[in-house]
Amino acid sequence: MPPLHGRDVEYPPSRDADVVARRLRALIVEDNPVDELLVLAKLRAAGFAVEHCRVDSVAALEAALRERHWDIVISDYVLPDCDGLDVLAVVRRMQPDLPFILVSGGIGEAVAVDAMRAGAQDYLLKQNLLRLGAVVDRELTKSATARALRAERQKLRESELRLHSILATLEDIIWSIELPSQKLVYLTPSPETIYGVSAEAFLRSEVDWLDMVHPDDRERIDALAQKALAGEQEEFDVEYRVIGLQDGQLRWISAKGRAISEGEGERRRAVRFVGVVADITERKRYEQELRELNETLEQRVQQEVAVRARTEEALRQSQKLEAIGQLTGGVAHDFNNLLTVIRSSLYLLRQHDLAPERRARYLDAIRETVDRAAKLTSQLLAFARRQPLQPEVFDAGERVRSSLDLLQATVGSRVVLDVQ
Repeated sequence: MPPLHGRDVEYPPSRDADVVARRLRALIVEDNPVDELLVLAKLRAAGFAVEHCRVDSVAALEAALRERHWDIVISDYVLPDCDGLDVLAVVRRMQPDLPFILVSGGIGEAVAVDAMRAGAQDYLLKQNLLRLGAVVDRELTKSATARALRAERQKLRESELRLHSILATLEDIIWSIELPSQKLVYLTPSPETIYGVSAEAFLRSEVDWLDMVHPDDRERIDALAQKALAGEQEEFDVEYRVIGLQDGQLRWISAKGRAISEGEGERRRAVRFVGVVADITERKRYEQELRELNETLEQRVQQEVAVRARTEEALRQSQKLEAIGQLTGGVAHDFNNLLTVIRSSLYLLRQHDLAPERRARYLDAIRETVDRAAKLTSQLLAFARRQPLQPEVFDAGERVRSSLDLLQATVGSRVVLDVQ
């Protein structure tokens, strides 16, 4: 690396108490040490604590620019092996945003214009350096602002790249429409999954999304969309069917959107509409399967209930028949006794010399026995539900006592029934 001409110079703080010294790293391109001191004096008077380096050739300039970061370059126009425009070209090539001020003893207007067009921030005459401090201060402020803007733009670009990367992985479609022009200004790069059309085709208005809406849903969806885009409603949430442009496949989608408004009061207007479209075909299929399952399940439950009712009824009849079977012994014994009374009474009634009062008694015995047999038969039929029951008011205690004979015959002689 070629040696740097000149040396770093430190000056004491300004005597002006109102001026706060500011650090300034200045690269001075000058072949005359006297002019160097003049520039430094003007900068010091303007309140700068200058840390500087003087160079007088292109090689030394390039070395200085590589070696460290500078706040500003102040260059003479006339130099031994180059001119100010050559210096400016080197600075713009190596540090494009570094402020550059051209200083000369006799620069012409045409040269000054060429320098400004080439990227110089300003030019001054050595005979009048009163503006040097103000120009340096202005360019430092502009440079700091430009650096801050570049940093913010870089952050914004990085944030946009991250957001774009995230959105590119989403299956849902996010969109933004400018109002009132209704121009689609943003669309995530994934509409092919639903519509079978690229985002570029939508953005270039080569296709109309409404053409892909199912004919049965098109009129309804078009009316809702027009109301939303006209600002008549701030949001919408709707489900409808679309048909893929390439595969012809029917899909269910959910579309949700919201208007973004600006202004206050009567001047408040919707300026854009943003939303998201999601494929809900699978959800709809599951819902349909669930509905069908519920319908068949209800039918199956009804069938099972009916089968169970029939089974329970058959079980009750079987239990009754079993109980009747258990009653058979006692009932047969009672019928045998009743038949014995009837047979005996009929035998005695055949006697020709039977007294009338005895004949009447035997007939009463036969009638009572027949009544008892009929009563027993009625009870058995009612128990087995083979005889229709007629509701009537009765004495429960008397009815229980009248059933004692049947119950006693059923349980046998070992069990004593005591009704109170």
